[in-house]
Amino acid sequence: MSFDRDKLGKLYNNKDAIIEMIKNRDLDLYNYMDEVEKSSFINVKDIQYDICICTVGFSIYPLLMSIKILNPKEKLVLIFSKKSYEFKQVFETFKEELDLKFEIQMEIVENESDTAEIYGIIKEALKDCKGKTIALDITGGKKPTIAAGFLGASLYENSNNIDILYMDFKEYENNKPIYGTEFITTLLNPNNIYSSLEKIALKDLFESCQYRAARKLSTSIEKNLKKMHKKFPQYGLESQIEEIEKIRYFASIYEKRIDFIYQNITMDSKYLNENEVYILSRLKDTYTNIGNIKDEISKKYNYMGEKVQKEFLNRIYEEDNKCKDIDLFLVSVDRYVSAIQYKKIDYQAYILRLVSALEVAGIKLSKGRENTLERKLRQPIIEQDRSLLNKLLTLKNCRNNLSLIHGFDFVDKPKEDFEQAVKRCISLTFQVNEDYIERLVNESLNFRSFDEIVY
Repeated sequence: MSFDRDKLGKLYNNKDAIIEMIKNRDLDLYNYMDEVEKSSFINVKDIQYDICICTVGFSIYPLLMSIKILNPKEKLVLIFSKKSYEFKQVFETFKEELDLKFEIQMEIVENESDTAEIYGIIKEALKDCKGKTIALDITGGKKPTIAAGFLGASLYENSNNIDILYMDFKEYENNKPIYGTEFITTLLNPNNIYSSLEKIALKDLFESCQYRAARKLSTSIEKNLKKMHKKFPQYGLESQIEEIEKIRYFASIYEKRIDFIYQNITMDSKYLNENEVYILSRLKDTYTNIGNIKDEISKKYNYMGEKVQKEFLNRIYEEDNKCKDIDLFLVSVDRYVSAIQYKKIDYQAYILRLVSALEVAGIKLSKGRENTLERKLRQPIIEQDRSLLNKLLTLKNCRNNLSLIHGFDFVDKPKEDFEQAVKRCISLTFQVNEDYIERLVNESLNFRSFDEIVY
């Protein structure tokens, strides 16, 4: 992280301080915007919008980033409440300092809770824009503002290419957003029943491993479909409901799998094959039992030191050795699979998950006696292959050198194709053939594509 998160958090609603940071090219502010841009604007930064309409609340940083990236060719329309209008000069200064060429149109709503008034402003901004590509950023403002945005987009979506954008935070602390964890989402208009556009959006979310967002969207669509079906049964929405239920199930299960939260996974043989149910159930039992061991040791000690960590790892190894309650092989392969999911999306997550697979295999390698990854790996069965050991240690060092900002890519991507080395390590550690690992992945642990789920 190359910016002071605490400093920005303290100044987030200080108009004068933000203006000074913009004018002085404050490194914390500009590094923050640059890093978020690299990781969170992949889906929109290559789109050239003609007009950008933004509702302005009191979260100014996300709006500044949005304006900087979207950079409309013609006009930026800012819709303020009476209170948020005090930030008017922030946007004027930002445009001037970055030499942005668009025209700024500023509107003030008398009553920010009046959906009709806000809708009227958006309607006027859109009515003469036929054939234009428009971004409607509804990050700022209250719920009536968001509702008005959807209504306005619905009115003109047939004559314009309108993207409804919203920026959120991946992480919160004490109900406050953690700066640097932002991500921008293109929202779908809930005024439409489950459509091809929504299906495309869900597919995009699956392909980018945004399973949490896919679950939320599919849950919302499912709720809307069931409501519509109850009110208008003559439209025959049963097949759409069945499809969206299936999508929602896999989004939910993959959301938990990608974060290794197996304890909350619900097995459903309606959607999973026999092999998947068995293997995922084994993983669920393993994670549950590891959690129980951790709780047991936590109650025994009132601190976490090297001695406690070693006892924890040793207990896990012993249970795995019994081939009863814990299966480290499956956990290691599962983390390897999770890493591959991220390889083309987030190289940092790819590296971290590969190292996580090594950490788990290392418990077996070192018989639960070592804490550090290097010591875990420096075992005879690995050291006899110096090329493999060197690649695994390079992966470890790559992990150590990452700029650890959740969800961000980093500049210097390693050239090595690390997953082959990790798979080889798992194979040697657990004395299984690499072809067996591939079969296990394909038959039981593979993440299905959106098309495989739907069709």
